[in-house]
Amino acid sequence: MLGIEELDTKSKILVVAKKEFAANGYDSTSIRDITKKAKVNVSAINYHFGSKEDLFLAIVKDVSEKFRVLSEQLVEATSTEDFKQKLQNYFHNSVTFGLEEIDGLTVFFREQDRIWYQHLEVATQNFLEVRENFIGFLTEAMKNGHIQTRNPEVFSNIFFNNMKSEFTECVPKKLIQIPSILDEEYRKEWTKDSFEILWNALKK
Repeated sequence: MLGIEELDTKSKILVVAKKEFAANGYDSTSIRDITKKAKVNVSAINYHFGSKEDLFLAIVKDVSEKFRVLSEQLVEATSTEDFKQKLQNYFHNSVTFGLEEIDGLTVFFREQDRIWYQHLEVATQNFLEVRENFIGFLTEAMKNGHIQTRNPEVFSNIFFNNMKSEFTECVPKKLIQIPSILDEEYRKEWTKDSFEILWNALKK
């Protein structure tokens, strides 16, 4: 990934805004806080985004769109082993995405009320597509006899809630010095164990 100084102005503002909103919350973050950290003029935010609320909306779109694109790798499996490999790749890539977008995800978790009440359509459009892609992937594998689950919707909820729970807790855990998914060794063990639990619930 590029360092912040190597980014173009618009990308630099997005990166800094995610960090500031994640650390301090929307209401406690000012446009000047963001421009000072990004080393850009206030006019740059007006030019690229329009307002603080528009900048926040751009973050919602950016994170949810990246997550939607990630789910496009869930194409129909040709065998049980192929399904397992694709599921494992998706699980690994989702964890990697979460680490790369930890500030953006923290904004989602911290500002849920603002998102759901003011930007519900934008947020849900991409996340619903992610869920539909995942359920479709499971359903096809079930029809083709690759897995045994009878309820792809329930398994989908378990999969994403497991991921959400770990990333929601990672920042508070780190603050009180408890190992979290941000720590490499813990992450390796958690990823391995979590996938095995998920796979054992699916395999024939």
